[in-house]
Amino acid sequence: MPKAPAHPPVGTHEEQVAAYRTLASYHTHDALTGDEAKRIAAPFGLHHEGYEMRANTGDPKGLWIAGLPKNAKVRRVGMFDLAEDIARHLRLEYPIKLGRGSQARECLAAIAKHLGIEW
Repeated sequence: MPKAPAHPPVGTHEEQVAAYRTLASYHTHDALTGDEAKRIAAPFGLHHEGYEMRANTGDPKGLWIAGLPKNAKVRRVGMFDLAEDIARHLRLEYPIKLGRGSQARECLAAIAKHLGIEW
């Protein structure tokens, strides 16, 4: 779970929309770097640096990390996790899905609705 600072700075609506669009541009199974996650999460008042994980790029249901050998240890966050972390932080309602990609799309739709933009 991402760490929430005591008084997280919250970005403007435009910054949140830009962060949302960046997040939505990734494939649902992409693994974002800590820096990418920070830039996307910050406008929503979250501090996110990713988690230590193993790359399982060969698995279509795993996290995709181009250029790394199978099972390499990295500090990343799955796009699907970041989308859900933001939706939860905003206390948004969204349907629960079994697949991680399907869940990410529901979270993205809820965030878009919250921001008043097209999904």
